[in-house]
Amino acid sequence: MSTTEPSAGSTLRSSLDAARDELRADIARGTGGRAAVERHADRVDALLRKLYTDAGVPGAPVAIIALGGYGRRHLCLHSDIDLLVLFGSRIGPSEERFLRGFLHPLWDLGVVVGHQVREIDDFADLETDNPEFLLALLDARLVAGARPLFDRLGATFHQASTHAYIVKALVQLIQERHAKF
Repeated sequence: MSTTEPSAGSTLRSSLDAARDELRADIARGTGGRAAVERHADRVDALLRKLYTDAGVPGAPVAIIALGGYGRRHLCLHSDIDLLVLFGSRIGPSEERFLRGFLHPLWDLGVVVGHQVREIDDFADLETDNPEFLLALLDARLVAGARPLFDRLGATFHQASTHAYIVKALVQLIQERHAKF
């Protein structure tokens, strides 16, 4: 390898720094509103797509899905990046290699990643012990990977009974927070 070529890590670092600098400049100009945080999310999307490609797609379909505020494209300067890495079948050695290749560079950059790693079959039953995760799934947005897998998640998740449970759980969370504070 030529010593004049930037390493993959330095290129990723440059991209991330440029995205953050752009948002800082928007904020300093007083234009750090919705358009600015959406642009920042788009820049992070591009970084994640690069990592997805560089990680070497495994044998099973995989989808990188933004959740919560990031899923809504409201990514602030110091926000964590909430992701669902969704596999279309059982997670085996090639999927684990993909995960390491995708997540480790983010961690090496110091990015705080709130992530869930799931198989599509995990969504056959509603996960009632984690209402925050279910709420974050309402804002799910495909960033990279298999669109059919993402669409299958949507068809499985977006059911009237699921949404009714989320509303009930959200009301309970609000009541608990009001009682606490």
